[in-house]
Amino acid sequence: MGGTFGDPRVTLVARAPAFEIPSVGPSSIGATVEADRRAIAIAPLTIARDGMAAAGEVAIDLARRTLGGA
Repeated sequence: MGGTFGDPRVTLVARAPAFEIPSVGPSSIGATVEADRRAIAIAPLTIARDGMAAAGEVAIDLARRTLGGA
């Protein structure tokens, strides 16, 4: 956590070795989330299950109300 009361910032690194995803099953998930009052960035976002893996990123612009990613 950082920033000021009027302009807070946070960085969170999360890992879940067995996260239950509906219609998929238990999967390993990891994400780094950086957020402030204007935007949220999730990168990298990784998901793995049964030897298969996927990675990507998500960008959320709260001011413009847009969502992007790859």
